[in-house]
Amino acid sequence: MSWESEVKQIKQRREAALKQGGEDSIGRQHAKGRLTIRERIDALIDPGSFDEIGKAAGGAEYGANGELIDFTPANFVLGFATLDGRRILVGGEDFTIKGGSPSPAGLRKSVYTEDLALQARVPLMQ
Repeated sequence: MSWESEVKQIKQRREAALKQGGEDSIGRQHAKGRLTIRERIDALIDPGSFDEIGKAAGGAEYGANGELIDFTPANFVLGFATLDGRRILVGGEDFTIKGGSPSPAGLRKSVYTEDLALQARVPLMQ
């Protein structure tokens, strides 16, 4: 059995997550003078230190043959990073996806963030 199609779908989901709510949604945030969640995280942390967790989480639609048709990423972004050289966990809502309204995957990631910070014994920045 080959896992090629599953690996391909995971890669597609990760790529789609980086597009957030799409160019129009990102443009609306910028027009209001606001940054996207990934831009806010990048402005907060040490450059290049963000290691995102759960990027492929979200709602997916599949075709009859199991191919990925559409993907809406979770509206919560989280990951480990460093701030002034200290390891932290950072997360927040992505307002480019449905205005930041919680999705089931986003809610799970939000709760998971708090648990993960406790397990890793690191400060949580939300």
